Amino acid sequence: MVQLTDFTFAVEMATGSTPRTASPSYTAITSYVMAGEGISLSRGRGSEQDSTAQPGRASVALRNTDNRFTMGNGSSPYAPLQLRRPCRFRVTYSATTYDLWQGFIDDWGNGREELTGVARLSLSDRIARAAKAELPSAVESAIRADRPALLYTLGEPAGSVAAADTSGNGGPLLELFRFGAAGEYEFGLNATFGADSANYASFTSAAGLEGYILRNPETYTTGITASAGTVEALMLVEPGGGPDAPSVRLQDSSSASVAFVTLQSNGNAYGRLASGTTVDIIPTDRTYDDGQWHHFALTWSTSGTTSVNLYVDGELVGTGSVTSSATAVARVSLFGTILSAAPETGGLAYVAAHTTALSATAIANHANAARGWLGDTTAARFNRHCANAGVPSAFYATSGTTEKPMGPQPTAGRSLLDVVNECATAEGGVAYVSDTGVLTFAASTTRYNTSVGVTLDATKAGQVPADTRIATTDQDLVNDSSATRYGGGTFRTVDTTSVDAYDIHDESETLYLALDAHALNWTQWRVAQFDTPAPRLNEVPVNVVGYANSGGNVANLLNAEIGTKIQITNLPADTSSSSTLTLMIEGIRDEIGAQTWVRTFTTSPIGLNDTVWILGTDLLGVGSTLGY
Repeated sequence: MVQLTDFTFAVEMATGSTPRTASPSYTAITSYVMAGEGISLSRGRGSEQDSTAQPGRASVALRNTDNRFTMGNGSSPYAPLQLRRPCRFRVTYSATTYDLWQGFIDDWGNGREELTGVARLSLSDRIARAAKAELPSAVESAIRADRPALLYTLGEPAGSVAAADTSGNGGPLLELFRFGAAGEYEFGLNATFGADSANYASFTSAAGLEGYILRNPETYTTGITASAGTVEALMLVEPGGGPDAPSVRLQDSSSASVAFVTLQSNGNAYGRLASGTTVDIIPTDRTYDDGQWHHFALTWSTSGTTSVNLYVDGELVGTGSVTSSATAVARVSLFGTILSAAPETGGLAYVAAHTTALSATAIANHANAARGWLGDTTAARFNRHCANAGVPSAFYATSGTTEKPMGPQPTAGRSLLDVVNECATAEGGVAYVSDTGVLTFAASTTRYNTSVGVTLDATKAGQVPADTRIATTDQDLVNDSSATRYGGGTFRTVDTTSVDAYDIHDESETLYLALDAHALNWTQWRVAQFDTPAPRLNEVPVNVVGYANSGGNVANLLNAEIGTKIQITNLPADTSSSSTLTLMIEGIRDEIGAQTWVRTFTTSPIGLNDTVWILGTDLLGVGSTLGY
């Protein structure tokens, strides 16, 4: 007979790692767990009222008789003891180890209980932080992900006379300087980059080197040298805007140019690096003085000689090389005529400088952010958001998945959880944190086209509680669905037969998709999938030991994940008109005590049809509903 002792639990802590450590180094602390206090783990939706996954939580009590778990104890074998250290919970059964939960310590409580030292840890998973942190614009998010040495968004309000560094490194303030009596400047102008509204600065100079520039008056140690670095900016130049307008220049302590990017009077991009010798990169096959915003970037790195690359809008447009030099960048000048005394005009936003030469992939990410990352699929956008936030992510899909192209999506002032859930919603999928702590996106075909993963038999003791109550409600009923595509049309699908039978159950959603046809398909799928009330069982508690002793497949039970199908068979007639009920797992909660282990699944009804049709296939009407 299986007993709880046949399951070997492991609680592990990685005190030397951080939330951003790719592969934490874990140390077992299982022997100090107070089993009588129990271990509580949860992730996914906590109840049927939650529309999306909620922050996962965990709690555990540790014996602390020798102060090894006392916060601040530098002599602890686990020092340093700090918040936000990774922890994981696992179990081994029949020589196979299963992950149960992974997250980070949020609260560390020390005290004496019944004359015994106790450390009580409360933990949360990645969704907790993703739900709190406020994101900047898509452009700034992409640039920040590469940790610039300097970042001037130029988003100051109208009337400003200086620009502040927002890299977090305490860079110098760029102050306004005027040469001569002519020229104009203006802060607080507004533009839309992708789907984010942002301020920018515009300068107009006059002939004779008269006009305004922004620069730091005192030298500053930037950490950038002529040996390796990147300078980038978004630039706006009106047709005929003049030579070298606008410009971004990195200078040494004597104000000599080290690197700059600008635009010539004929609309050609221009990049220069002065490193021992000087190289000018001036591609002539395209002009950019068209009144549109363009992303310019110059990168350089040393390998014998210094290789120099000029990018415009994420594309490599010119290369060059110079002899090596370690000249240090000490000043930043924005606008400011470089090559001639002719008038210039233009706009600047998101000026950044880096101590390393960014990769072509990183440059393209920054440039494409300004256009809303057009062309991303739902999965690519999901992973991009996570990568920019430094959060590990994964896309989980079955064969035959058709990912949808997404359009621009606003990020400024919103949370990571908001934007990744929008990616999942656009695909008809779900976002959740896996049992290994990875923020995961499962496509609609994963949710609805997979086979049953966990089976419970109502006739076997210990598998289904005798007082199980199955209810048929209209909680998930949708017979009138509307969707507005951001930047596109609004579409509506109605099932009049369902409306006549059950009254109107409507919904509306904003979808960040690239195509109107996909927004219409989304409403059709929602109505086809949920136009009939389905039987539901909000929670399914399973006594793990009882399940094992009654012949249940323990491996399947422990491998169950958000989106796994669970099927209850042999239901009595007084409980359900059908002997079989299939549900979708939306949340998992484990309560582990000294003698018991109950795994509870929060579930949702799948509907009368539990597979979806993918556009371009021939499954519609063959035991499936319209998917997209």
